[in-house]
Amino acid sequence: MLKLTTPTEQGSPPPPQPTDQPAPVHRATAHAHHTDPEVAAQAVRELEEVLQAKHQRQHARWDKVFALGRTLMGAGFIASGLMQAWRFADTASVLYDLGVGGPKMLLGLAIGLQLLCGAMLAVGFRSRRAALALLGYLVVGALAFHHDVSVELNRAFLLADFALAGGLLMLAAHGSGTESVDQLLERRDARRFGA
Repeated sequence: MLKLTTPTEQGSPPPPQPTDQPAPVHRATAHAHHTDPEVAAQAVRELEEVLQAKHQRQHARWDKVFALGRTLMGAGFIASGLMQAWRFADTASVLYDLGVGGPKMLLGLAIGLQLLCGAMLAVGFRSRRAALALLGYLVVGALAFHHDVSVELNRAFLLADFALAGGLLMLAAHGSGTESVDQLLERRDARRFGA
């Protein structure tokens, strides 16, 4: 009669049992030891390439986030300018009631500044200049119309102006970014002049 035996009875190790723990993952680290200098140098180069590629992917994602923030800030100023243009007569009347001389001319300038500089921010064209011009506009508006902090509405406008000023200062410091018209123009100039 033929007797069947299990692998354990034959002296071989038992099959692995399923567990809830994941299998260990082996990753290359910077602490790999090589006795051959060429192999070690190649391993270091490969690790540097992997790390550089990872850094470039992260940088590209943050460039897109920066461009989105810049575009949203520009769109906010464009929307503000369009709303003031839509209600031009009413807004000019409010300015006149506040004692502003030449309200229609000043309002026209404010609308033009917001539309032009907002569009420049949105597309990333000369963003530093646009941000500084809009920052000046915010400062003048805050000093002229929202200086009385005993009024709750003025305090709310001042806080919003502070937040916008912070964003504009960051744009003035960092410029348009890589996802911008400025970057496209720089690339075009570099190709044209062979730089």
